[in-house]
Amino acid sequence: GAPVVLHCGAAWSQRSQAVAARLAEWAHSGPEAAGVTCVTADLTAVPDLVARRAIKGMPAVLFMRGGKVETRADGADVEALERILKVASNYGAVANKASPALNESWSAPETLALADDLWRQGVAPETIATFYEHALRGDAAFAFRARLGLLRCALEACEVAAAARRPPAEDAVERAVGALAELQERHEDELYGVDVREDSMQVAQYLARAGLLIDAWSGDAEGEEAEVLDLYAKKYEEAAIDVALQWYRTAATNDMDGLVAAYCVPHRLIPDRAGSRSSRSIYAQDQLACEIPDAPGPAAPRAMLRRLIAALGPMHDSALRARVELEVLLDNKPFVPFHTRVVYIRRGGPPKRGWGTGKRSGYSKRYWVTYGPGTMRPNSKKMGSPHCDKND
Repeated sequence: GAPVVLHCGAAWSQRSQAVAARLAEWAHSGPEAAGVTCVTADLTAVPDLVARRAIKGMPAVLFMRGGKVETRADGADVEALERILKVASNYGAVANKASPALNESWSAPETLALADDLWRQGVAPETIATFYEHALRGDAAFAFRARLGLLRCALEACEVAAAARRPPAEDAVERAVGALAELQERHEDELYGVDVREDSMQVAQYLARAGLLIDAWSGDAEGEEAEVLDLYAKKYEEAAIDVALQWYRTAATNDMDGLVAAYCVPHRLIPDRAGSRSSRSIYAQDQLACEIPDAPGPAAPRAMLRRLIAALGPMHDSALRARVELEVLLDNKPFVPFHTRVVYIRRGGPPKRGWGTGKRSGYSKRYWVTYGPGTMRPNSKKMGSPHCDKND
């Protein structure tokens, strides 16, 4: 909703009367105030407001957006009110769809918050980008959010063209490529560090989506990779998953030696996309570095499947179906590739017989066996020879 300036006072207080009079005057002062809702509450009539808003002094002035307090002044006077109204004017201009001119005195957090409001108002990405650029010149602590915003602006500009069924302009794609590359280069700590932020999962999912779209618009991919990227960019996620799965199956079937080698060689961190690995990682050193073209087995389709699952989210229906149909776990757990898992289930416990349970089936290499909703157990049976008679 619209920004709100809430004045909490009492009719018998002269200071409250002065604050209320100035607030009423500002409410009718111009277009900036037109986008802000101004409210005066008498605490003698609504005493529970003191506890609900943690008021420590009267009068109190609170500036709120989306029900959350952005800034406040307890025991306020007219001078304190003016400071809050200055902040409210910026948001009010945005809420009133009168784009405010950039002010060099705005802090990075204020500028980023204003940019968020501009997104909600449907302002053009080119205009919003100037706010992120201003924030980027401010406090370095907010540089990651500013560059993430610039990437969003670049992607939105390209998606407008894609929605109209025309290819994005080359300069727009180049801006998106540059924004993603700069984000990955300058913010390795945020992207690959151990600190987990409140929205880390959402940011990781957004960046995975951005990488897929940029690769699709760049037009550098070929063959199955280009087909998958094109389907994803056109919002045919399920079809993209199907093509990637078939690509993986075909690549694995045609290169069984490579598949075995990929399973047997020591683990190497292979980036799913160029530039998606920290330069400070041990796997970035020449002795351990390995890119997709040099990796054994179906590395390219596997990387594409991982990227699609990362972009869709682990609980997306298409992502869940892909992992079930693939019948391997795309992580570091041991697995048996492409052996159908036939499991006989008994009520109330793990499987008694079936492939992978170690009960006369011939396929007992360790992997996870599911025997009910949300129930799993690791199979720890020793490896036997295929088609053995018993005790495998």
